[in-house]
Amino acid sequence: MKKMLRVLLSLAALCVIGCDSSEDPDNSNADGDWDYRETWTGPQEEWASCADTDYREGMLLKDKAAYYDWIVSRLHQVPASTPGHEAYSRVYSVNCDGPLPTEIVPDDQLPTCTHRLSENNGLWTGLYVASQAFRYAATGDADALAQLRRTLNGTYQMLLITGKDGLYTRDFRDPSLPQQYCIEDDEPYASAATDNERYARYVPPASNMVGNQFVKIDDDGCFKTWDTSLNSGDGGWLKHDEYCTDKRFAGFCWQINVSKDEYAGHMFAAGIVAKIVDDEEVRQMALDILKKVGHHLVDHNFWLNDYDGRNTRYGSAHAMSLDEIPGSNAIMALAWIKEAAVATGDPELTATYYDCLLQISGVLECIDQPAENPDDYRNYLSQMGLALGCQSNYDTISIAMLNYFNLIWYEQDADLRAFYREQFRINTKGPDRADRDLWAESDPFKNFILVSMMEPDQYYDAAEAKKMVDDSICTLKRFHTDKAYHAKDTSGLDIWCDSERHGGLAEDMIPIEDRCSSVFEWWGDPNSRETCGEDVTRANPPADYLLPYWMGRYFGYIGAEL
Repeated sequence: MKKMLRVLLSLAALCVIGCDSSEDPDNSNADGDWDYRETWTGPQEEWASCADTDYREGMLLKDKAAYYDWIVSRLHQVPASTPGHEAYSRVYSVNCDGPLPTEIVPDDQLPTCTHRLSENNGLWTGLYVASQAFRYAATGDADALAQLRRTLNGTYQMLLITGKDGLYTRDFRDPSLPQQYCIEDDEPYASAATDNERYARYVPPASNMVGNQFVKIDDDGCFKTWDTSLNSGDGGWLKHDEYCTDKRFAGFCWQINVSKDEYAGHMFAAGIVAKIVDDEEVRQMALDILKKVGHHLVDHNFWLNDYDGRNTRYGSAHAMSLDEIPGSNAIMALAWIKEAAVATGDPELTATYYDCLLQISGVLECIDQPAENPDDYRNYLSQMGLALGCQSNYDTISIAMLNYFNLIWYEQDADLRAFYREQFRINTKGPDRADRDLWAESDPFKNFILVSMMEPDQYYDAAEAKKMVDDSICTLKRFHTDKAYHAKDTSGLDIWCDSERHGGLAEDMIPIEDRCSSVFEWWGDPNSRETCGEDVTRANPPADYLLPYWMGRYFGYIGAEL
């Protein structure tokens, strides 16, 4: 089936390249005549600066950004002096042996910190990578490029370590680092331990994985997993000589069962880098990511497929997967294939976008999944399942925002952009059934995505856009001046409604000043009631400030003087 699919797409690709564009009513296939790297300006207005709101603790937005950019490089990455890690690092939450500095200090005054391990590390690092791409494109700053290069490479290693093209790991560990380790004894694997910060979650092999086991890499680069059936049921390490990676990863371990959450962060960052960054070394990394992931989706029928051929539990990327609302997966597939096709110029991926996902050339059976029938993916976009009142899932919403951004940014056809924009507005603009409105949450991450992808001649309301920008700047002014853990308690607020995903919600949004430190603030429900204790030796990375700030700087919403 895969061979037949590749033949069909290859034939379609020949038509995309060689057919008369008059056969395409939208002239959508004329990719070669469009420079995707041409600067996208978006709406141009005299943006307000939230003049009536004071800066938190008197700290200007630019000074807060300078502090956060500094502390990420000093505490939230593997030090660049570490052997074997000079060229790459990911971004981590930290536990330190003393209070985090609240201002820029000499390196000899920094605490010693260890990194908290996370199975969503790729997603959070990807959002930081995107922030540095915007920072570099807005300023040309050499440090921005250095941070971008090192952390994009950190995520790139997550792609290479698995030994399978287009497959990311959730997390990998180099046990030579003091803050990282691979479990050496057997017990955590055998007893199905669930403490992911210390142990690997283990589940017996099955056709569809439901846990996130770690794989060890042997001296020859081949993989070992714990198998409970060995040694008369006592379990033991099973060597997989058929599954291997580069020997330079010998001694490392990596986590299987990657989810589309991680991919959303990786593809968001890679698409942005490919479009706006002028450093060829960095761009080539991004292009390789886009191409490998695009072909992985095509080769595995739009389901993320692990090293051993099993589909991952949360890896569906086709509309009728039946584990996700169809429109949510449809916009994901459209975005990932579109950005990969345009950025790389790959004819097979171009054909996949037009002739498989959009069915431009007629009915084509191209995704071999049980409930999937040939259909134009635009037909699914009316139902994305995003604005669902108290049951709104902000994980799903945030992933959709990332996908929407690059889908619009990479789509050259104005009519398609207008259609995508209209459908996304229908699925996100309130009031919803609980009278909530995602567009009115003063969330700079989501607001800047929505406003930057507006066009003045397509459903554009200047007053609406200006208010969203002004509200976002107000939020950034009031945003935390550090990401350490400070005591907060909003649990006493009345429960307005119960969210299956986010717990008991308050009727009104929690002010940003009263929210607990989190790894990425905008990924959660703003009405969530929470409690957190004071611990200034623990901190989360600040991509939740840096991404909207530098996006705002790049698109001109935030002046350099603010």
